[in-house]
Formats: sequence, C-alpha cells, structure tokens
Amino acid sequence: MKKVLYSFFAVMIMSITVSFAQTQKAVYVNMDSIKVAMPEFKNSQKRLEVYKKQFQGRIDVKVKEFQQKQQNLQVQQQSMTPQQLQEEIGGLQALEQEIYQLQQEAQLQVLKKEQELLKPIKEKMDASIKTVAEAEGIDVVLPSTILLYGSDVEDYTQKIIDKMLN
Repeated sequence: MKKVLYSFFAVMIMSITVSFAQTQKAVYVNMDSIKVAMPEFKNSQKRLEVYKKQFQGRIDVKVKEFQQKQQNLQVQQQSMTPQQLQEEIGGLQALEQEIYQLQQEAQLQVLKKEQELLKPIKEKMDASIKTVAEAEGIDVVLPSTILLYGSDVEDYTQKIIDKMLN
C-alpha cells in the first residue's frame, strides 16, 4: 500500500513539474558577469581597497613595533633579571594579542563596508532583472550558479547588462 501511495505522489509531482515547466518561461543570468560590468562595482572595489589599506597601515605599524621589541628582547635578555624578562615577554604577548584583535576587527569592518558598498549594486541588478523579465514575459530568472540543466533556458546576462548600462 505504501509503495502505491509513494508511486502516486511521485507521478503527481512529476506531472505538476512538467506542466509548470511547460507554462513558465525561464532564463538564467550570470550575476558575477553583470556585477563586474557595472561601473558602480568597479568604483566600490576601489573604495574598498582604500578602506582596507587604512587598516593594513595600522596593523603594519603594530607588527613593526612587535618585531622591534622582539629583537630588542633577544639582544638584551642576557642582561635582564628574570622579573624584567617576564615583564618584557608579557608586554610582547599583550602586543601580539592587540595585533590579533586589530586584525579581527579589520576583517569585520571590511566585511561590513563591502556589504554596505554592494547593497545598492545588488538592488540595481535586481531592479534591472525584474524590468527585463517583466518586459519580455519571463516568469523565472535563475542565477547561473544553481542551474544544472535546462533545454529551453536562455542566457539573459547580456540583456541585463545592456539594460543597466543604458
């Protein structure tokens, strides 16, 4: 009885899928190609690089400070008391932790900035895709990254790029 019921549901799902596919017009787009073609994306990448360099400059200063203190410790450790040596090692460890925290904060801030810069770009892409889809009677637009196969699925990437650049 279960096999019959499973078979029935499988046939129903397949027939619904087939009828859906026959009545829907589907296309795909390469979102990365669209994004890269946008002047706004190129500008956002430049701004993001400048933002990254600000953090990298601060990190580089701390790393140089750490390296200098480490070299000084290696040179002077023979003439230090055990207590002085422990204090210097503790200072190096604290500086190392500070560098690590700065790197973590930089990664987080850069990620936030990237999301902030990409949000209007994604909104423009989505609006262009919707406009083209509505104008051409398209029911489904899929990103090319999830499309495995489609016999009647057309690539609309260039049409979206043309719409956005005009």
